[in-house]
Amino acid sequence: MNIEIDHDSKIPKHTQLFDQIGNMIKTNRWSEGFKLPSENQFQSELGVSRSTVRQALQAAMNEGLIEKIMGKGSFVCGRNEKDSNLLGIITSAFESPYHQQILLGTEEEARKRGFNIMFGNSHHDILEEQVLLEQFKDHGVKGILLWPAIQDIYDSKFLLKIRESGIPIVLLDRMISGGDFDSVMSDNFSGSYDATKFLIENASRDIYFVSRSILSITSISERFRGYQQAMRDYGYRPYDPVLVGEENRELSLNEFPLTEGSDEYCGIVDFLQSNPRKKAVIAMNDVMALNIMEVARSEGISIPGELSVFGFDNREIGASYCVPLTTVAQDAYQIGAEATRLLINRIFNSTSECVTVKVPVELIIRDSVHQNSVSKNR
Repeated sequence: MNIEIDHDSKIPKHTQLFDQIGNMIKTNRWSEGFKLPSENQFQSELGVSRSTVRQALQAAMNEGLIEKIMGKGSFVCGRNEKDSNLLGIITSAFESPYHQQILLGTEEEARKRGFNIMFGNSHHDILEEQVLLEQFKDHGVKGILLWPAIQDIYDSKFLLKIRESGIPIVLLDRMISGGDFDSVMSDNFSGSYDATKFLIENASRDIYFVSRSILSITSISERFRGYQQAMRDYGYRPYDPVLVGEENRELSLNEFPLTEGSDEYCGIVDFLQSNPRKKAVIAMNDVMALNIMEVARSEGISIPGELSVFGFDNREIGASYCVPLTTVAQDAYQIGAEATRLLINRIFNSTSECVTVKVPVELIIRDSVHQNSVSKNR
């Protein structure tokens, strides 16, 4: 069937099913005249209720994607013209709760404005991203939301080609070099600045920024820049970034905990042992922060007594860790909604200058950072 339902997602199951049925049809995997699986087949194979299936099929009929023939079943309709109210969104990790919230914000805002969504997952692969962009173009999308796949030097020529064909593009989470595109992202600079300020005032002035070697990504470079600026504003010299793990590859939740003896594990051990003085860390994201805390615990380093750790993302696993993680919360839903509004506005006004929207973030103070008595009593 090539359809899967994420039962843990906050996106309603009937919406997931409708979107995937639409995607199967719009990518010609289910072509004109194709007979859809029966309601019972959808139920048994996907583990959903009959009501969920019927809502999804009814939505597909309302969109003119399928027709129901009494006594025979549901069939894919012929399409004489491309969907005039279709937006495409490409992200790199559907399984991530953060990406799911972006998708939810995107979908709900699009529906309010009379648009449907076509989803694509690049799996962090630049070539797959280009295939999806070409498919979206062929299926007549009016605009595209894109989370660019990581690449040391991003070649924007392909995106410029898509935009020159009349399809506006709004970037999610990061900007790219070589082209001026609209973008929507968290206020990473302010989040990291405020986190560094909190550490200086509460924990330590010996603060390090720890990351994978992906500082070319705007979101990560802005976090490092926020750390640097806060250190300078308070009269301290910022350190060079501590880079551990694989180069040019993002860090996902399935990489926690680290395998003992791996390059990244050993890199963190080397960092912790290189300076035994009390120190504090701002990690590139929550997964890096959790890995640092896990390695620190195995090395007998107490948190926050000997090491304060600040994350960035506010993943649920951080709140439930044995030492709940202090972090910076991003509003992924709002990023999706803002990006969709910007894209739709761009569809109807292609001449205005490109803009970057920065969505506010919030410090979430838990137990992984030492707090002085003044802060605790606020």
